[in-house]
Amino acid sequence: MGILRRLRSILKTGILWVIFWVPVSLLLSAGFVVAGALTYSVITVLQLALVYAVTGFITGCAFGAVMSVAEARKTLSRLRRWRVGLWGALAALAFPAVSLVLTGWSIPSIALFVFNLAATALAGAGCAVGMVGMARHADRLQPPDQPPLLPSQP
Repeated sequence: MGILRRLRSILKTGILWVIFWVPVSLLLSAGFVVAGALTYSVITVLQLALVYAVTGFITGCAFGAVMSVAEARKTLSRLRRWRVGLWGALAALAFPAVSLVLTGWSIPSIALFVFNLAATALAGAGCAVGMVGMARHADRLQPPDQPPLLPSQP
């Protein structure tokens, strides 16, 4: 696969992850408001949505890059869900880890940080497995006389 095609695929993966992460951020912010951990304001909710959009894009691109290297020789049907989920979780955990290092290891609340790590890892694994599942399903829906949406061989 050419470098431009690979880069385009990585960027598309990042955009697809944003589509998932923004609604998740809105659900999380609603949960924080109900729990009393966050005071409700439209600005606060939009800031949280923006943070999760950026996080989703970066982690989606990281997942796309890891998949393009680690699983490059595998066809879509040969990808194992647990491996895809693991790559998704690890890609999602990379962003909070880098953020922690860049902020000088300052954590306002250990419980909130652990919750954020768990939510990020679950969201990353869910995004990864869901994305591959949708791609498999789309490939099966293709009429027999049409070329496949995804190449069967790399």
